[in-house]
Amino acid sequence: MKQLIVMIAMIILGIAVGALIMGFSSTAEKIKDSTDQKIIKSLDGWMQ
Repeated sequence: MKQLIVMIAMIILGIAVGALIMGFSSTAEKIKDSTDQKIIKSLDGWMQ
């Protein structure tokens, strides 16, 4: 019985960690896009 409870707890923990990583992936994508835009703007100003 204890093993079953531990197994269920580990599955729930795995799902929670996976959701956290997916949420961070979205945030990282936004940071990347913002940084790309700033780099392009600075290069455009420098190239002209």
